[in-house]
Parts: sequence; structure tokens; C-alpha cells
Amino acid sequence: PLKSPVLQRKEGYREILQAYLTFDMAANLIWKGGDDVYKGGKRDVAVLYEYWLFFKLLDLMEEVFGIKPRSINDIIIPTKDGLALTLKQGEFKMVDGIFTTQNRDLYIEFYYNRTFTSADHYPAGGSWTRNMRPDYTLSIRPAGISRQQAEERELIVHIHFDAKYKIDN
Repeated sequence: PLKSPVLQRKEGYREILQAYLTFDMAANLIWKGGDDVYKGGKRDVAVLYEYWLFFKLLDLMEEVFGIKPRSINDIIIPTKDGLALTLKQGEFKMVDGIFTTQNRDLYIEFYYNRTFTSADHYPAGGSWTRNMRPDYTLSIRPAGISRQQAEERELIVHIHFDAKYKIDN
């Protein structure tokens, strides 16, 4: 019985209940992006690792900058047939906020698979050469100015995390 206070107070039972509830929630999770990883018997370990690393980096962003990530509710949402993991490739900003140092305030953004296009003209934001979509991007700029202003004034730094870059021909 899930609502039994006797079982919830007893050591061992409480841990088993927690494990059961965790397993039950995971079993109800529907992952739309999972088709990219598991479709047709395919098991793309690199993509699974990328998702795992995303959550590890979220913890690191909070530890280093003291900025809480958006609620996990932004990426795990209830659906009619369970819960859905909505983390998909594309521009997805999970962390943004102000980090105060001794000398100034910095605006921090952490992206998953943000695309940087080469169509933009310098000094506008984007890639100088070709389109690129790193796994993760940490963007740092002075607080109080927009991303566009920071790009134009060259006051923004993008730190890209990616295990590999591909070159065509």
C-alpha cells in the first residue's frame, strides 16, 4: 500500500518504495527523440551519452555559476499516455541567468545543439566559415546588453563542447 505510514517509516521499505516509484516513472516515460536512437534495432550509444552528459553539465553549470537550470518540467511533460522527454536537437536553452563576479555581472547561457549559421555577416552572430551545431554551447556576455549587441561589439564568448567535428570532402 503506497499510503501506508507504517511502511513509509520503516527502514528498507522506504528505500524499496523509492526504487519502485523511480522505476515506475521511468517505465512511463515516452521519448520522442528515442526513435533517432533505437529505431530498427539501432542503439546509438553516442546520442545516449550526449543526453547523459547534458544532465551532468546542467549540474556543473549550477555548481560553478550558481544559476539554477530551468525546471526539469520544461523537458519532461505529462502526456495522455505517460510522460514525455522533450529534449530534442536544435536550439534549446536550459540555463540562463546572471553570474556576479568581483568586478562585473555576466549573463550566462547554456545551449543544447544550438546551430550557428554562416549566413550571418560579421560581426553578427554565427559561424565565420560553415554552419555548425556543437553538442553544447556556453555563451558568456556582459549583463545588461542583448545577445545581438554583444555580437556586434565582440563582447560575447561562445565556448563549444563537442566530441567531434565532421568535414565533408
